This record gives sequence, structure tokens and C-alpha cells, in this order.
Amino acid sequence: MHWWEDGSNFTVSWDTVSRYHSVFAIVAVSVAYESEMPVDVTQPNIEQGSLFQASVLQSSMLQSETLKISVQTVAEPLKLVEIYTDGGCQPNPGPGGWGAVLIFNGREKELYGFEPETTNNRMELMAAIRALEALKAPCRVKLHSDSALLINAFTKNWIPGWQRKGWVNASKEPVKNRDLWERLIELSRVHRVEWIKVKGHAGIHYNERCDQLATQGINECRKA
Repeated sequence: MHWWEDGSNFTVSWDTVSRYHSVFAIVAVSVAYESEMPVDVTQPNIEQGSLFQASVLQSSMLQSETLKISVQTVAEPLKLVEIYTDGGCQPNPGPGGWGAVLIFNGREKELYGFEPETTNNRMELMAAIRALEALKAPCRVKLHSDSALLINAFTKNWIPGWQRKGWVNASKEPVKNRDLWERLIELSRVHRVEWIKVKGHAGIHYNERCDQLATQGINECRKA
């Protein structure tokens, strides 16, 4: 999903609009039929809101399920959520755990989990996935992680390169954990994520807390 400035134009299907209705709920739609007479309509499958207004042109030149939309009003600012994540295994591979802390408006939410047989990298990715999945609406996110792999994949554009090459890395080997990367790509299209690298075990409060949560997950896994 892309973000547009006021006055820009784009084409989108109703399926896409429905899928991302929480991102841009349409509150005013006018449809120009072949007679070119604009008519106000209400789309029952589009959640009502006040994110922006759009004018829709539908004609015989377009597929019936395609709409040409012109943005008239800039979307309201998204809520900012700070997220810290961490994951690990003991040993690697072996029992693994992940932890995340979500911070919004002075409130904190902690998440953690585990898997009996996994890898350190999978737990790092899973921590980010579970944290983003916990958000109930599209948000602006600052996601902090000490995983260079996770952060560099997004900030250094590794992912587009992997996709162009059929999910093969620079060493011409299949990219590991493709399933998790693809889920992260989906979530990054819903939320506006800023990927931030932090140094591990450097006394950063929330990073240390995530490490404790991941360790808690590993310990619970061993007891299970």
C-alpha cells in the first residue's frame, strides 16, 4: 500500500479499498456514469470515517471493478507507536523465544512467546511480526531491534533484491525464513514502519526488557 499527497491520482480496485478500509475510509464518493452525471453513493462495505474524501470516476473505459480515485484531502496523522523487539535461541538452533514491548501514549504492552525448535533469526523476525500484528489499526511505527539482519533487510533494500532474484540472496542461495519475510512485507504495507537498529546488551532499557521476555519464553518452552 502506498501513501499519496493531496491532489494526487491513482487507480485502485474495490477489493483493495475494502482490504485497506481502515487506512482510508471513504466518506464522500461521487460516481460519474456514462451520462457523466455525478451521483452521491454509499458503499456499505466501506467503513465510515474521516480520513479523506475521494472522487471516483467509473466509465466504460475501465473494468467494472476498477475505480480511478483522486485524493482531495490529506489523511489524518496516524498514531505513533514505539516498538522494541528481540529474539533468541539457547542453543541455536533449539528452543527459542521472542519478546516485544509496545509503547503508545505513555502506556506499555509486553508480548512474548516461544517455539520448541527454531533459530535465532526466526525468533528475531517473529518478535517483529507479533508486535505489528498486535496493532488494531494502521499506525506509524518506530520499530527498534538489535538484529542487523532484520533492520538491514528493510533499510538497505535487500528485500526488493531478493524478490527480483526469486528469493535468492547475494550468495546465490535461497533466502532463509521466506515465510516470515513475506509476512513482514504484508505488515509493512499496512503500517508506516521506520526500522531502527539498536545495540544489543548496551543498557537500553526496552531492548533489555525484550531480551528478558525472550528468555522467559525459552524457559517456559523447556518446562512445557
